[in-house]
Order: sequence, then structure tokens, then C-alpha cells
Amino acid sequence: MHKLIYWAIILGGVGLPGILRAQNTSASSKKNSIEVYYLVSHFFDETRTNWTIWIPYKGRSVVTPNGSVVKEDIKIVPPTLGLAYTRRLNQSQSVRLSTSIYFMEYLKDAYQPGEVSDREYGLFSLDYIHLLVGHKKWRGEAIGGVNFRLGYETVHIYYPRVWEQRIESLNFQDLGLTAGVRGSCNLPWNFLLAGEASFTRFVYLHDDGVDFFGDHKDPSPNTMTIKFGLGYQF
Repeated sequence: MHKLIYWAIILGGVGLPGILRAQNTSASSKKNSIEVYYLVSHFFDETRTNWTIWIPYKGRSVVTPNGSVVKEDIKIVPPTLGLAYTRRLNQSQSVRLSTSIYFMEYLKDAYQPGEVSDREYGLFSLDYIHLLVGHKKWRGEAIGGVNFRLGYETVHIYYPRVWEQRIESLNFQDLGLTAGVRGSCNLPWNFLLAGEASFTRFVYLHDDGVDFFGDHKDPSPNTMTIKFGLGYQF
């Protein structure tokens, strides 16, 4: 019995690395991958970055025991998600098509003129990816691409009265250029984990912006984005 256990351990120690090597080799030879990712975006205009997937949201009215009515704060998960398809051209070059949606409400009791109160848009991207450093288990890559965003952001103008406000919506129908870096590692069964950081400059803005009280507000032209993704290679 002891000998059987001994040989089982030896064979397992030899066989398991071989299985993992075979899985990594298989994953590295795959030319296609699909990836789902969560994105964190920073807009360089003093709005809050969505590092947490939960945001406060003033929800339903609640009657307290003393009879007064108050707003109960709840938390929602904003749909800031993306889906990407990547085709590997060779060992060092790939192309990628991706689409993502971004939603964020910057809830405050009072806004200053020119502040953004919420954003919602879809982003459609075509990227070229080039290998910088790599191994069978992991890759470090550079990214360059073009993208189109479609949506809006809401800008606070002023409070004409205490109980109401004036807002303007800036429409997104913009073209941008993106540059960034990406890291990924292979997991068993052809899965992968990926992290990415990129900067986007929208070189064409469809909306001319809005004027108010001698000031001017353009649609947000710059975005820094960090993505956390889980993919499958086939």
C-alpha cells in the first residue's frame, strides 16, 4: 500500500506539470479569443472615477415611525462592461474589435455651473495589438486604435429656484485615438486573465458644447481607462 501511494505521488508530480504545459501550449496556439471586461474610466474634469462597481442612488420614499417621509439611499451596479473579440495574426500581432457601455451618475446635493452630473455612452473600438514581451504563460503588449462613442453627458448650468435646476445634454458622436499597454496570462482550459491601461483623445467632437454666464463647456475630450478582463481562447 505504501508503495502504491509513493508511485501515485511520483506519477502525479510528473504528470500534472505535463498537463499544465500542454494546456499552456494549447492556449498559446489559439488564434481567437473572446473577453468580457469591467472598465474604470477617468475623465480629467474632477468627476469621480468609478473604482467601485457600486454607486449610491437615491431610491424609494420611506415613511418613518414618526410619520415623516424620507428618501432611502440604495446602491446600484452601473452597467460599465465590455465585450471584445481578438484575432491573432501571428505570434506578435493581433487585431481586436470591442464594444462597451459606460454609465455613471455623480450624485451630489448641489452642483456648480459646468459640472457633469451623469454620463452614458457606448464605445466601439478597432485596435491593433503588438507583442512587446512574452512567454507561453503571459504576454505584455502595446495597443493602438481608433474608436467611436455614442451617447451623452449631462451638464449642470444653474438653479433658477431652490427646487429645480437647468441642465444641458452634450451629445457624443465622437471619433478618438487610443494608445495603451496590456498584460495577460493564460489559465487552465484556455481561459485567460487580462489587465489593460489606455489613454483616449477624442480628436473629433460632434457637439460644439454649451455657453453659460460667459463660460463654455465642451464634451469631455480625454479619457484614461483601466480594464479588468476574463477571456476564453479558441
